[in-house]
Amino acid sequence: MIKLVYCITKKESLTDEQFFHYWLHTHSQIGACIPGLRRLVQSHRLTVVGDNHQPDYDGVVELWFDDLQSLLAARQSAEWKASTQDEANFIDHTRVAYLITEEHVVVDEAQPKKHRNRALLLRRMAPEVLPSSCASSGIARGAPKVAALQDRAM
Repeated sequence: MIKLVYCITKKESLTDEQFFHYWLHTHSQIGACIPGLRRLVQSHRLTVVGDNHQPDYDGVVELWFDDLQSLLAARQSAEWKASTQDEANFIDHTRVAYLITEEHVVVDEAQPKKHRNRALLLRRMAPEVLPSSCASSGIARGAPKVAALQDRAM
């Protein structure tokens, strides 16, 4: 799995509330339609009372792809271009860090043991049942979509 990671900073004209709301509720809908994207994760900065360290960024976003070829193909898409153009509405591009990574898990104790095994059921969805923001792209037609996720106890 390949991850494209951006550390981003909000435009100074935005409040934290405006920035995080726009990023989560508007921009994410654009990014979610990027072809080949397997996972999209936003990590929003927290304000911690008593923490003397000032954060360098307001958030981190991870875009997950199967491989480098999928990432490079996604960058050529209309959906990628739309997402990039939309960034000007909320990101200060003079204060961004960027890298492409390959994950190496060292410890994975994030989930209780009883929730570690999951069954993921996939089915192909017809274009008429895709979210309207993705259906018009033509790229998502016939793409596998999550139908159900069930936890299995160990």
